[in-house]
Parts: sequence; C-alpha cells; structure tokens
Amino acid sequence: MTLFRREAEPGSLLNHSNIVQELDVGRFQDTYFMVMEHIEGLSLRELLKSHRPLPPTVVAYIGTELGEALDYVHRRTSREGLPLNLVHRDVKPPNILLSRIGEVKLGDFGVARAAIHVRLTQADRVCGKLGYLAPEQARGEPFDGRANLFALGLALHEALTGRRVFSISQWATGVGHPPVQPQSEEPTTVLPRA
Repeated sequence: MTLFRREAEPGSLLNHSNIVQELDVGRFQDTYFMVMEHIEGLSLRELLKSHRPLPPTVVAYIGTELGEALDYVHRRTSREGLPLNLVHRDVKPPNILLSRIGEVKLGDFGVARAAIHVRLTQADRVCGKLGYLAPEQARGEPFDGRANLFALGLALHEALTGRRVFSISQWATGVGHPPVQPQSEEPTTVLPRA
C-alpha cells in the first residue's frame, strides 16, 4: 500500500482546472484503486489520428492551457511551505485530454514525482514515453520541471506539423542527437499559406 499511496500522492496535491482530478484512493480486498475525474472527450493522440495536423490556433490554445497547468504544478509547495519540485515525467499526447466542452486537461500523474521522495528503484529513474523525454531524463540524469516543458513542446510540435520531432530510431541510436533542423521542413507542406 505504501508504494501505491506514493504513486497517488502527487495527484492528490493538485487542484487545477487543467489537471485531471484525483477523487479518491483506497483498497477493496486485495485490490488497490484510484478514482479519477471522468473527462468526456478524447486524448490529443486520438485527435491527431483523425485530424493531423491541427490548426495553429487550436495548438496555441492547448499549449496555453497546459502551460498554465504545468506552471501550477511546478510552483506547488508542501504543507510546510517547501517547494515540492513536482515533475510529471510523462507529458505526451495520450495524457493530454480534450473535453467535448473545450477543456484541456493533463492526466496520468501516476508517474509524477516530488523531489522530496527518495527513489525506490533504479527502474524508477527513466519513466515516460521515449519520443517525449528530455535528453537528461532519457539518460537517467537528474532533471526538473523543464523536462515537462520540453515534452509539451514536442507534443505541440507534433500537433502542429503532424510529425514527431524525434523518431524512435533517433532515440535508439543515441539520446541527444540533434533533431531535424526547422529549415529542412517545407513550411507550406506543414502549415497553410498565410
């Protein structure tokens, strides 16, 4: 139960309109559970499967809403007033939820960590989707909330262009290789002419 509660704790500390709310955690017989806010809508990943790329105004709206959520997360303090240094560690299109009424929410804080927690396992170090990890995070080096912003930038780039910045093969051959330079993209094939 201790590990489960530790997994659930970061979500319980967050109350923001752009973050999926954790409503309850508990245990029924031998099964642990977490009750989360239900979001009627779809994930950014699902939207990108049918509408790729997204209009720049939509991407800007998503980025603004999630930027506010991450700013809130990064500024959280403990009950004693100490900075928690929360890091989501898994910002990616499937965890970006878009409600039918236009809300944008960041979900899945189950892999989030606060700097005040001691790491329990080596496997705990690298967590998140490979194509959305900051280089230092992928290498298992210390990282902070800037890794969330890096991942958000990668997700927004994908939403805007219809393509990932890094292919999985780029990550597999060596984390930190420079991405494709923007000037190598043909802007008119990605965005409509102004």
